[in-house]
Amino acid sequence: MKKLTRAQRKRKRLRELDGAFSGILGAELVKNGDFATDPSVDWTITGSWTWNEPKELMDNSNTAGNLEQSIAISDTKSYLLEFDVIGVFGFNGLQVVFSNSAIFVKKTGRWSGLVKAGTNAIIKFNPQSAGTFEGILDNVSVREIL
Repeated sequence: MKKLTRAQRKRKRLRELDGAFSGILGAELVKNGDFATDPSVDWTITGSWTWNEPKELMDNSNTAGNLEQSIAISDTKSYLLEFDVIGVFGFNGLQVVFSNSAIFVKKTGRWSGLVKAGTNAIIKFNPQSAGTFEGILDNVSVREIL
């Protein structure tokens, strides 16, 4: 059996998750949330966020800056927000803003939560304060809960 590359294993895992939640979750609303292609096409990037192409993820090396994307959603619906944070360093961690809601991530792991927001929400990832987050972001997802 042929060994899968890291990127192939990642896509396989996401397809398996999609299959497990089939009928419960709507279509993916985040464009290029797995950072498989150059994120500057679909994301607004400021500060020191950099794309690590071979590993298909975004790095932040301990400085301020935003990684954000506008998403068309309905204020009458609920959404599942998910993302991976790897190698969290720094005291205050990462701030994740979705429309008017914010959470603070200080540990490595898969994060998920139910969110409600107004139309045309913005999903934004930024260090909670300048120079306090160094880590990796991957597999960003927002899907409607049906």
